[in-house]
Amino acid sequence: MRCSPQLLVALTLMLFVSKLNAQGLVATQLEGLVHPDASIRKESRRTLVSAGEIVAGELTEMVKNADLDRAVSAAIVLAEIGTSARETAWNHVLAVLENPESEDWRWSVAAALVDEVNPSWATEANPDKERLQRLFVAGLQHSSPMVQYACVQAVSRLGSEADIDPAPLLALLKTRTGTFTEFNLHPRGDDLVVAFQSPFRDDFVILHALHQVGLDPDELRPLWAERTEDRFRDFVRLAAAESLAGLGDDGRQMAIAPIRKMLEDPFCGVRREAAKLAGNLQTDNQETALSLLAPLRSEDEELRYAAAEALLAMSPVSDSVRSTVKQRLSQAHSLELLRGPVGQATADKINDAIQANP
Repeated sequence: MRCSPQLLVALTLMLFVSKLNAQGLVATQLEGLVHPDASIRKESRRTLVSAGEIVAGELTEMVKNADLDRAVSAAIVLAEIGTSARETAWNHVLAVLENPESEDWRWSVAAALVDEVNPSWATEANPDKERLQRLFVAGLQHSSPMVQYACVQAVSRLGSEADIDPAPLLALLKTRTGTFTEFNLHPRGDDLVVAFQSPFRDDFVILHALHQVGLDPDELRPLWAERTEDRFRDFVRLAAAESLAGLGDDGRQMAIAPIRKMLEDPFCGVRREAAKLAGNLQTDNQETALSLLAPLRSEDEELRYAAAEALLAMSPVSDSVRSTVKQRLSQAHSLELLRGPVGQATADKINDAIQANP
């Protein structure tokens, strides 16, 4: 009688895990996930991932009942095992999400595991979709930024086909006070990464979700545009302008004014990123083209390059702007303002583009 390759693998893993159990090593490997020594953590993780779905039961019990470090470490292994752990892990994950006594962090870890063990949960074919949708929509009104973040991401995955009322997302955008916390189940290296925060992106996660669930663009654009105002930090304004540019022609038009303003920002890093954004607008706005001429005089080579590339991307421009650009580039050549081979080559490309569009 022949055994299929899959059966052989399964039998091998069963024997492997049985041997581990017989020697009392499964518990040792599970405990090794939080050992102070990074090499031991790495080896324990590798061993448990190799064992695969056969140890998924022990790992999901840790997610349900262990302390923070152990639960997150077990979730990281489950994420690496992936969909092969689904049959064992799925009901445990749902049990954590449906338990009102679950700690905020444990709920968030379980929510992060949803995509790992069942990537298709947001599709129509998934019998648990509506069950999860109710949990995630309700979670938008939770007080914990950990839970809020997981729910915003999940609602974004569900998209417009789920017919989700945008009102809770809009309310969260206005009332959110804490910084979103995300559990990273795919850490780099061997460090035990529990969670990280990114205060600059919180609004954008919500706005992206509003876009995904189908909020009317006429309502969405002003919310993006508001975040380009001076009261927001530099790179928040830049991210808002970039996002606006992705919301169609009207969004690009709304992004022009703040980008032009940021081209005059006192911080060179902001001017540099604004110049790059101007090139990505794919517009022939004449005032924006003229505002890119000043950065060609910058002492910062990256800013000069970004401005030159943006001008090149905006060709063709009107005769008057083309004439001004040619004059300014001529001055840049004579005054050596476009220093370096990269800047010089870009200036030559712009000249060629201008000549090609007389």
